[in-house]
Amino acid sequence: MATSVATAMPAPVFHPTVWGEYFINFTPEPLQISDEKMAERINQLKGDVSGMFQATKNVVETMNLVDVVQRLGIGHHFEEQIATALASIHSAEFNSSSLHEVALRFRLLRQQGFWVSPDEFDKFKNEDGSFVSGIANDPKGLLSLYNAAHLLTHDEGTLEDAILFSRRHLESIQSSLKPPLADQVGRALEIPLPRTIKREEAISFIPEYSSIQDQTYSPEILELAKLDFNLLQHLHQKELKAFTQWWKDLSGEIGLDYVRDRIVECYFWSYTVHYEQANARARMILAKLFVLTSLLDDTYDVHATLEEARELNKAIERWDYGDVSFLPEYLKKFFVKVVSNFSEFEDELEPHEKYRNVYNRKGVQHKPTSLPLQLVVFCVGQNMCQFVCGH
Repeated sequence: MATSVATAMPAPVFHPTVWGEYFINFTPEPLQISDEKMAERINQLKGDVSGMFQATKNVVETMNLVDVVQRLGIGHHFEEQIATALASIHSAEFNSSSLHEVALRFRLLRQQGFWVSPDEFDKFKNEDGSFVSGIANDPKGLLSLYNAAHLLTHDEGTLEDAILFSRRHLESIQSSLKPPLADQVGRALEIPLPRTIKREEAISFIPEYSSIQDQTYSPEILELAKLDFNLLQHLHQKELKAFTQWWKDLSGEIGLDYVRDRIVECYFWSYTVHYEQANARARMILAKLFVLTSLLDDTYDVHATLEEARELNKAIERWDYGDVSFLPEYLKKFFVKVVSNFSEFEDELEPHEKYRNVYNRKGVQHKPTSLPLQLVVFCVGQNMCQFVCGH
């Protein structure tokens, strides 16, 4: 932030967007079948897959089904079935000597919020607390252990040791592994499975799943994953085109040439939080919120003088776009657009939902001046996730 009251800082040098006009001019290729036909087939397949949850014969079959469904990116269609299945797995007696099975159960349950003790892995440790050397020859088990251990909490030494042990051995054997296990190990060593982006994992796992052809393979599950991915991708492409047009109109109106053009990145941020079709409204509102807070961030950090920043703070606290005479000219249109966009967010909510937007507006209005704006972006974004989605 500039300290001079009279003059603003010179515009920073941000590199231009790498996307240019690509998404403005983008026309999604038509799908091989209509959206309606695809949605109809998806619903049929959802019924088939739902029946598979009831048909599993034991804990291991159920775990494999849940894991496959989640990694293929279709878990959002079966949230109730997955919750029921994992609750049953958590309460059922489980005694396996397979490192992969023990680690898979640990990861699936902790991801769902169930408490599982790290002591589950004691059977694979020596008396001195070190892991037995025999599991170093089990690459599938090591990979499962590595992914599971990244769901550790504070002061869980067993899981910290598990990460170091499994990573060391996975790195040493990675070059000798064959696909798809070699590819899965490579991805995990870069970003462990619990921390990866769900849609990114689905892109990789769909072709891997089609090549497995073992007892976990189901042509219905694979077809559902492919159709669902294509249908959502088509939706996301259309959203991004509309979102880019919104940004073009907004940036043309406010005329702030010092701000970053990171519209695709803001959409991607929102998309990683809410990629599901049912959360389209939340996804678009959250993406717009990220853009607006990014503009505020650039204004405060690299352009506005100290006095201008104070005046903008006052305007945001008042939240009255009818009283902007005290703002410098370049901030008047910007502030009005911030307020009007929040009004548009509220217009998209049902009458019984409109109170949710108040939390986000107040999060911006009552920003403590001692907090960095990035933290406010995070807090308001958390509110938007909760209140727009309604959970």
